[in-house]
Amino acid sequence: MYLRDYRVVLPAELLQSGANELLLVIHGHPEFDLAGIAIGRPQFIAPVRDLVRPLYDQLQLALILLYLAAGVFHLLFFLLRRDEQASLYFSIFALAIFAYFFSRGPAVLGFTRDLEFLVRIELVCLYLTVPVFHCFLDTMLLRRTGRLCLASLAYHSLCIAGAIFKPIEIAWDALRIWQISTLGFLVYFLLSLLQGVRFERIRLRVDQERTGHPRGLRYLLFRTVPGNLLLGYLIIMGTAGYDLVDATVLHRADELTRYGFFVFTMGIAAVLANRYIAAVHQVARLNEELRFR
Repeated sequence: MYLRDYRVVLPAELLQSGANELLLVIHGHPEFDLAGIAIGRPQFIAPVRDLVRPLYDQLQLALILLYLAAGVFHLLFFLLRRDEQASLYFSIFALAIFAYFFSRGPAVLGFTRDLEFLVRIELVCLYLTVPVFHCFLDTMLLRRTGRLCLASLAYHSLCIAGAIFKPIEIAWDALRIWQISTLGFLVYFLLSLLQGVRFERIRLRVDQERTGHPRGLRYLLFRTVPGNLLLGYLIIMGTAGYDLVDATVLHRADELTRYGFFVFTMGIAAVLANRYIAAVHQVARLNEELRFR
């Protein structure tokens, strides 16, 4: 068993005055290193009232449900406008993140305690986020999905099949290989975003020469699609770097990456919303011109 943020209540009648010994008996597969207590996370023994954090738990659940809401909303929007492929990729991305974080939290234990099933769900969602984000990025920057994106889909489909059908200890070991390969995709995403920002900067320079309105770095990062995506991506990289240092040195278990993902995902939702608003304003303007004529 591998439980996260789980609280075990020890009956008070078991405690005696003086020294008490706590014996932990761990049952698990000898080749599966997730059995037992999570490594690198602080463990506490304290009165129940000091360990119960209802406000924190509710906040975490609210953040997770916002992924679900964003995914469902953009999926419905795609069903209304099938040409908006970016909405489809983003909805799958948001729903995969929702399922990933929900399967890792204590709330899911109210539905099932089949922890092997939950680990498989976690792996599938993790493998799904990279190719879907790749397709979303290509659609936003290139207006199409490239060959590398299709190759990424094929590679991660094999990873998903392994996570579903392979023995759990083999599927978990395969995760280490995927983590190494993902570094290449992360570098590619960063280079693609930098290239998109570069092209957007060239376009803004041409627009500045034509209109005379200066557009600086702040406008480039906060008012353009490539700039928004690059800014959110840097936030994720920063929080992931902190969590890596935390897991190896600090052992605080702050898990800032989940907040970085939240900021990034909600930022993408805002980018798509701005595109929809711009389209609505354009349609309204064209209707006004048509009505005037």
